[in-house]
Amino acid sequence: MFSNILNLIYPNKCIFCKSILDFYSLEKKEFTCNNCKKKLEYIRGVINIQKASNKHFDYFICAYSYEKIIRKLLLDFKFYNKKHLCYFLASDLSKILGEFHLEKVDYISYVPISFYRYINRGYNQSELIAKCISRSLGVPLLKYCLVKIKNNKAQSTLNISKRKSNVNGVYKVLFKKAIKGKSIILVDDIYTTGSTVNECSRILKDAGAKSIIVATVARAAG
Repeated sequence: MFSNILNLIYPNKCIFCKSILDFYSLEKKEFTCNNCKKKLEYIRGVINIQKASNKHFDYFICAYSYEKIIRKLLLDFKFYNKKHLCYFLASDLSKILGEFHLEKVDYISYVPISFYRYINRGYNQSELIAKCISRSLGVPLLKYCLVKIKNNKAQSTLNISKRKSNVNGVYKVLFKKAIKGKSIILVDDIYTTGSTVNECSRILKDAGAKSIIVATVARAAG
């Protein structure tokens, strides 16, 4: 009853157009109106890239293409302190991962950011998404497994040829014993060239991880 009263006073609104959603939308964990749902461009399915010679992760999964309303939402989430958006951004990715063989997954981890960037931003956007996915799927979150030991240039400021070298030697694995022989979902917000998640996957594998599933909210074209 209390929740219903709150919903009347503070109605649930579409995160895109701010239109008021129906009375039961909050209970059903819906975040968008029907019109905005139609605008979302989903990328569904699992891409098996295990045989790719230049990749260290085994699978790649994402929920959206990085364009239009999803692009705006991710930028707001990442740079404008709209941390509450993580619930929506993780929702469809959690559903897709839920269709995967999760009995074979031991942990969920995430791409770290540097201490300097964390202090300036106040949060790690990938960690927030990973937390939501962990709660939704019931898979343990492995915090501080990966740490960033150098504050390198932001990948978004570099061209494709420089992104790979920019992430070399900037990450480190802690708690190597915890991940030995384990399967891990590695979460990030956006997949562009894959240089960051590939480097993180490399050092996780070198530390003894059995398999890596990279999961991102969106994938950039190209």
